[in-house]
Amino acid sequence: MTRENRNYLHRLIYVYSLSLAAVALPLSEFLLSISQFILATNWLLEGNFKKKWDSAKTNKPLIVFLLLFFIHIIWLLNTNNFNYAFHDIRIKLPLFVLPFIIATTDALSKNELLKVLRYFNNAVLVSTFIMLALYFNCCGFEYTEVKSISIFISHIRFSLMLVFSIFIYLYFLAVGNGYFTNKYKKVLYVLITIWQVFFLFLLHARTGMVVFLLVLPIFLIWAANRTQRVSLKIASYMFAFFVIALPILFTIYVINSFYNTDKIDFNNLPKYTAHHNKYYNNPNLKILENGHYVWTNICYKELKEEWNKVSSIPFDSVDAKKQQIKYTIIRYLTSKGLTKDADGIKHLTPQDIKLIEQGETNYLAANKLSLYYLVYKIIWEIDVYKKTGDANHHSVTQRYEFLKTAFAIIKDNFWFGTGTGDVDDAFKKKYDELNTSLDKKHRLRAHNQLVTFFVTFGIIGFFISLIAIFYPYFITKTHQLFLANIFLFIIIFSFLNEDTLETQMGVTFFSFFYTIFVFGYKNKEL
Repeated sequence: MTRENRNYLHRLIYVYSLSLAAVALPLSEFLLSISQFILATNWLLEGNFKKKWDSAKTNKPLIVFLLLFFIHIIWLLNTNNFNYAFHDIRIKLPLFVLPFIIATTDALSKNELLKVLRYFNNAVLVSTFIMLALYFNCCGFEYTEVKSISIFISHIRFSLMLVFSIFIYLYFLAVGNGYFTNKYKKVLYVLITIWQVFFLFLLHARTGMVVFLLVLPIFLIWAANRTQRVSLKIASYMFAFFVIALPILFTIYVINSFYNTDKIDFNNLPKYTAHHNKYYNNPNLKILENGHYVWTNICYKELKEEWNKVSSIPFDSVDAKKQQIKYTIIRYLTSKGLTKDADGIKHLTPQDIKLIEQGETNYLAANKLSLYYLVYKIIWEIDVYKKTGDANHHSVTQRYEFLKTAFAIIKDNFWFGTGTGDVDDAFKKKYDELNTSLDKKHRLRAHNQLVTFFVTFGIIGFFISLIAIFYPYFITKTHQLFLANIFLFIIIFSFLNEDTLETQMGVTFFSFFYTIFVFGYKNKEL
């Protein structure tokens, strides 16, 4: 084989291993590992190590970015739990392997980059169709929460990939004719974009939805600035305004509805049911469901007798979400404005009974597409936390407890953090010290990547991490590539609500596209 043919073969393998990785990201951790193995093997067999080493050691942006990986090695000096530390370093390996290989390989051409992006888009699209089949219980698949249909990877990580895919399609549509050979392809891209936005909200992944709504106005303003048509410019600015304003107004509406409560006299609550059994009332615990008070007009005796007649799940057992079903029943009856007694149970429909058995505490859950209920649940969590201090099983208020604990750890380890391997141990110890209301299974880490940097590495390592991310990005002028900006916005916004770089798929998703945009594609225009 001639040198020219060998170089061509290595190039072909390189581009298709990147494409395989792009396909694997939303579909398979195993396939993702295979793609990185092929990428590394091809890089080794290609040879030219002196040229590659010279390229790497003179590439200052690459060296700075690699600090994001090597800071985990350096901070072993500040670590006691080496088992966890080495586990964490193994997860972070894509922060070293991908940038080193991609930065020391000839840059992708425009067509090669587009190929990788299209493979990624197609894989995300296929994933949505598979999940849609599961949503409709295809092949006997059963679930209690919609997020469970994301069977390949975490629904949060998938939602971020879905958001990026949506903006890739929007970008292609915005830049126009260079990407479409005919008008039918453009129509197809419009339909796919609409479908994927719909599926994002169907999945109910809050992180992805919020990130999408935060990035969309940025995209619209960019689109407005690049068009010469005044009508389109005005329409884009107006749409951006509504994207910002409508969620705020809708949230205010839900809050007002939530606190539109029953006007009742807590000093004169009924004492007996229609069947002359005694009611239980707790007027001090003013928990709400749809404006109705949960802990009033409860007769456990009648609830148990009537419920056991209509359901195969005993009253003293648990629902599909492992919640005590008697409390699910009480909240559900309250949500419908019914008394919690025999008469209340008799007013339940077969659909109501099925929803209760599935662990749903509010009749609004019957509409799986309800954005009102999605916002309502967040407000309910906050309201319960304010009134009881209990954040268990509530993802939003749990995050407040996570952050409160993280900042307490930071206070004790301000300069150098806990070290690479001691983060989990520090959280466990601090939860006990703070006497948190969280159960042990809910005592998780910060769920904020920036805070996690601070907890792990202290103020010094925190700034090193930020420099490692932003310095290469700007010094290589990657900020001139708008699609790269969109990706970085998605990642940074996700950092505020998730430990994005603490999971295999999250860190690989970040490292893969960041590295391609910053080190693997020299032409900063698409």
